[in-house]
Amino acid sequence: MKIAFLYCVAIMFFLVSFCVNAQNEPLKKTASFYLNKAKKLSQNQRDSVFYYLDKSYALAVQNNNDSLKLLALHNKVQIYYQYKMFKEACKFNGRLDSIAKKLNDTLAMYNAEINYGRLENALDNSHTSTEYYKKALALALEIKNNKKVLIAYGNIGNNYMYEAQYKLAETFFLDCMSIIESLNKKETNDNILNVAMVHVNLVFIYTELNNKEKALEYLDKTDQVYNGRYFKGRFEINELKGLTYAHFKDYNKAIYYFKKQLEISKGRKDKTAIEHSLLNLAELHVSVEEYEKACSYFNAYEASHSANNSEDEILSDNAQIYQIALNSYKGANQYQKALKYAELLNKTLDTLHKIEVTNTFAEYGKKYQTEKKIQENELLKKENEIKVLEVQQQKKARNYLILLSILGLVALGATYSRFKAKKKTANLLAEQNTIINQQKEELEKSNANKQKLFGIIAHDLVNPFNAILGYTNLLDEDYNNFTDTERKEFISTINKYANNNYNLTRTLLDWAKVQQDKLVVNKTQVNCKDIVENALRPYLVMADKKEIKIVTNVPNDITINADQNMMQTVIGNLFVNAIKFTPEGGTITFNLEKLSDGTISLEIEDNGIGMTQEQLNNIFDITKVASIKGTNQEKGHGLGLILCKELMELQKGTLQIFSQLNKGSKAVVTI
Repeated sequence: MKIAFLYCVAIMFFLVSFCVNAQNEPLKKTASFYLNKAKKLSQNQRDSVFYYLDKSYALAVQNNNDSLKLLALHNKVQIYYQYKMFKEACKFNGRLDSIAKKLNDTLAMYNAEINYGRLENALDNSHTSTEYYKKALALALEIKNNKKVLIAYGNIGNNYMYEAQYKLAETFFLDCMSIIESLNKKETNDNILNVAMVHVNLVFIYTELNNKEKALEYLDKTDQVYNGRYFKGRFEINELKGLTYAHFKDYNKAIYYFKKQLEISKGRKDKTAIEHSLLNLAELHVSVEEYEKACSYFNAYEASHSANNSEDEILSDNAQIYQIALNSYKGANQYQKALKYAELLNKTLDTLHKIEVTNTFAEYGKKYQTEKKIQENELLKKENEIKVLEVQQQKKARNYLILLSILGLVALGATYSRFKAKKKTANLLAEQNTIINQQKEELEKSNANKQKLFGIIAHDLVNPFNAILGYTNLLDEDYNNFTDTERKEFISTINKYANNNYNLTRTLLDWAKVQQDKLVVNKTQVNCKDIVENALRPYLVMADKKEIKIVTNVPNDITINADQNMMQTVIGNLFVNAIKFTPEGGTITFNLEKLSDGTISLEIEDNGIGMTQEQLNNIFDITKVASIKGTNQEKGHGLGLILCKELMELQKGTLQIFSQLNKGSKAVVTI
């Protein structure tokens, strides 16, 4: 009887399980359909890819199926990573990690740690990436999954190799070798690419450590792994041999393997591979100073590359190709061709640098918007400030490296010009040097602009928040212990600092737009008196507080063709400056007239503290301008007058400043 009862229970359990699995099966098929659809779509169909990814995840959420959630989230992370949308990928990986830990799914936790490592690598944080890979390694060892262990060891080794810590990298890749040796033949074949990459990385490491014996040992092992398996592998192994022997200055063997690489490419009629092999041979012959042979190989490359390409496409090749050509023709005394490729090299490097500068300015603009939103929501924390400053320092260091690289190119150009035989060639290079020097001055100016911005952000924009946070913390923690008068004083102080920061942020954004040529001049016919009154109105309260008398001599019937917003910004800034440096009870006078040539002239004169001649000379130089406090200790940042001058120049107008110490200043705007 008891046995029959247990038998019935077993049958019921089987039937329940079968029903659950039967219900889950269509669900899994539908989710898999959406994921496969997303994977098969091309890169330029991003909206459709995201649509199917969201459908698969929504299906898992709707049915509260955690295993499907893990599958959908893992695919989301992979695809967002491919699109370089690292912030979104990190968000979805956080959900993946949370569900994996809730389910105690070790393999899913492993995938999450690997994903974190890849994302940190993409953000150039190799140290943090290595820590995630080590966590993944511990999980892979826990479940005794050799394939996952191999991947984790390889990723850690790659990071140490990237950081030039070759001894540490060697340790982890040798651990990979231990795993590989424990695999059976089928597992080795299934992981053939991972096995090959371990051997290749060990060749690279021992080459960097100048251990020729070990490098050649693993070079042979790499050859055995490929062993004619497929064309790409045989092509690459010959290139790897050529590069390794070239490093150890065994040039005959290096040439032999590069020629072998060329033969394989020709046998397969792979035009791209043929051209790549020709460039390798040309570069190697330059290394051994066989310049005629180098020229011969480069000519063959050029003939092949230009057969189906226009001249414009040839000019768009990367700088390394132009450098090979320059070295080849220069060594062979073919100066005319050498000059051609020197010019192409300079243009290519200049274009790459302009792209870098454009991206940098765009990134700064994005950061300014982000900081503004953080300020409005009062979510700025000290840890975030530190991180932002660290990123800015890294970018500053990168800009210095770019500048040093360009200076190196200038030095190379100067050295090259001294050895040219013909006067015409020398004159052409001298003209190139002049252009490069102009670019250098522009870069120095751009760098000075960034340094001024860093100074303002680090001091004038950040410091007031310490006061704001201090007063708000006092009110939050001890509100009832203060009198109404004290609370009003606190609120007034907070309002003062907030307004100052708001005005500074507006000025910074306007100035940044001018620097990036994003401001468009929109000229219309407007009344001068209206412009002056509208520009003065927001700041009259400031003048009233100091009991400053405002005198305006502006006729009613004079109009001007100008950008109304820009003119109001200029006049408003000049008015604020006059208020700041005019003592209580002083006078500020506005005189506007139309000159005989039709030009409109507006003079803004005060009887304030004035400036020294040195201050006057540096007032429009961003590298020398200094912050000066007003008569009532009002703070300034030095950008206002620079912005005014640039806004006037955009409208084909002028701004001049005249001043005498202790007598006052006069600003003259003409347009």
